[in-house]
Amino acid sequence: MSAAAGSFYSDVNDSAYGLEGYQAPVGRKAARVAGSNNGAFLLGTSNVFVNIPLDPSANTAAGILVLDKNVEKDSAAVGDVLAYSINLTNNHTDALYAGRIIDQLPYGFRYINDSAWLDVGGQRVEMPDPAGRPGPQLTFRLERERSNGSVVALPLQAGETVTLHYGLRLSAGAVDSDGINRATAQANTASGFTYRSNQDEAEVEIRNEGVLSDKAMLFGKVYVDADCNNLQNDGEWPIGGVKLYLQDGTWVITDENGQYSVYGLNPGLHTIKVDPLTLPAGVKLKPIDNRHAADPESRFVDCVPVNTTVRILPPFAPLAMTRKRWRNSSRPATPP
Repeated sequence: MSAAAGSFYSDVNDSAYGLEGYQAPVGRKAARVAGSNNGAFLLGTSNVFVNIPLDPSANTAAGILVLDKNVEKDSAAVGDVLAYSINLTNNHTDALYAGRIIDQLPYGFRYINDSAWLDVGGQRVEMPDPAGRPGPQLTFRLERERSNGSVVALPLQAGETVTLHYGLRLSAGAVDSDGINRATAQANTASGFTYRSNQDEAEVEIRNEGVLSDKAMLFGKVYVDADCNNLQNDGEWPIGGVKLYLQDGTWVITDENGQYSVYGLNPGLHTIKVDPLTLPAGVKLKPIDNRHAADPESRFVDCVPVNTTVRILPPFAPLAMTRKRWRNSSRPATPP
């Protein structure tokens, strides 16, 4: 713009641009734009700086960098490993540089070292582990890791899609998580402008299984109580091959040590019953308390939460040391 005085006219109609402002020398009356960006205004003899920004606006930047996040399973339990993938697409007409993916992990999810790699044009590309591992926030940089340990930045070419693969393991804390994993990405133009992608999520349902399960477990032993003291003493033999039933038809057979176990029981009252046809000849059962309901072949079992993880119930005779386990209890145990 020349320093000569005169009338200038701004004719900017594209909504992606605008007359951002002007700066007049101190002490001089500032020029004013009448009504909108389109209007005539008078410049004085001193230069006036008129800035028409050409950087992309939020509207023009949308859809340039697109992120799509996926997980291989929709449910998992503590200790499981999940494989995640993130597709990152550059819809710009030019290459983008310094690409990075920021991944916010759910509570209790932990990154597995050396599990990250890139799929670029159908080729596997090794990459360094992310910053912030094992979590909760990971930053993956689009870089190639060479065999000597050095890294080289990978530009995201125009129209190209790269896929990030990595693994997470669920720790014990994951049972209190919402299981939602959120990711975004950023990349720069050659001039330094930063494009930001959309945010995408992948949700996993957390199953309570194993030692942290909300289900109960019943286990015990069948043996010959020769002295009828309700304890297995030395010389009192276990009985294998005995079949026991629950009220819903679930059944189990004792092993060579006379032991049995039933997993995945729901809370509440259950009944376990011995099949007398599977007992050795001459072996008789006897009731030892009212939990047998006067039937020595069966017994009531209460599956209720307890503050400790193991509760010991009075045994059958000859079934001894029938025990069950429950977790996360706010209710005290009730006597059998």
